[in-house]
Amino acid sequence: MPPCLFDRRKHAVFDDTKKLITQEFVRQLYLDYERVPKSEPPTFTFRWGERAWKEVSLRGVLDLASKVSIQGGFAHSVEESVD
Repeated sequence: MPPCLFDRRKHAVFDDTKKLITQEFVRQLYLDYERVPKSEPPTFTFRWGERAWKEVSLRGVLDLASKVSIQGGFAHSVEESVD
């Protein structure tokens, strides 16, 4: 996760982004959030949760990511990934 998602400033739409991602999305089974064993300092991984596999398409996620991405050329790589 980019550090900007976990800073403690409130986001205008999502409020506390760390809480949204690490608690709410995990509680609703969209994400699995686990500590990497023996990592110092502690690091965590996110994986697609059970509910996300059932309800969300890869194409939909990539389309959304390409719309909000600041990096140029991302939309082109989305087309290559899905085709």
